[in-house]
Amino acid sequence: MLVVSTQAFAQQPEVNITEVFVNFGNDTFEIVGENFDLGPNALQVTLGNFGNLVINSADANMIVAAFPAGLVDGDYLLTVFSGPGPRKNADHIVTVGATGPEGPTGTPGAPGPIGPIGPIGPPGPGGFSIFYGQSTNNLRNVSNRYISMVLSASAVTFSSREDVQVKVPVAGTLTNLRVKLEDDPGTGNEYMFTVIRSSNTSTALTCTISCNSQTECTDDSNSVDLIAGELIVLEANPDSFPSSDEVLYNSTIFTPGDSC
Repeated sequence: MLVVSTQAFAQQPEVNITEVFVNFGNDTFEIVGENFDLGPNALQVTLGNFGNLVINSADANMIVAAFPAGLVDGDYLLTVFSGPGPRKNADHIVTVGATGPEGPTGTPGAPGPIGPIGPIGPPGPGGFSIFYGQSTNNLRNVSNRYISMVLSASAVTFSSREDVQVKVPVAGTLTNLRVKLEDDPGTGNEYMFTVIRSSNTSTALTCTISCNSQTECTDDSNSVDLIAGELIVLEANPDSFPSSDEVLYNSTIFTPGDSC
């Protein structure tokens, strides 16, 4: 009876070269594979007619061998020997030449993670408010009258500024005075309107409605700097007995900010 060991049919290890890198920076061949330590002989690497190469380092999966003297561009047969028999040596064609042109751009990678939150930016420009007032009774044509600069429940004119003056909530600048009457003051007559501040002081914000057919006036060139809590009111000053008119509206633009 013939007895055959199953080990005879088992896969036997063999030397295998998978890749060879030509490293012009170090003048070496970097040989990648497996079972380079199969033995039993000392490891050898040959290159074409140059014969054995100097091995700088070697293990089971990597051999680093130096370029031979006089190596020029071309294709060469590189062989690794680890022992006798076909399982213990392997061949690989190596191309030695100048570096080729740069390859095409690869596909874009996946987006990176979201970066950290940036620093807080500087404050933006400040806004503004429109002060709007009116009256429902007539101005006096022989004495000053005072009109609120914001809408109020009574919306009437008063002979005393304390009755209709309003408090500025924050410091800021008052500009762009507008006043419109129901009718014109009549030929040769006028009403001069002035913003009055605390302590009954006239400001530079003023405009005059005069002559026949004129019913409104504006002051777009002057401004008044106000402090927080200051009281303001609009004064109507008649001249030459103008017609008694209602103030349809008065308006100003208030821009919060540091007061000069």
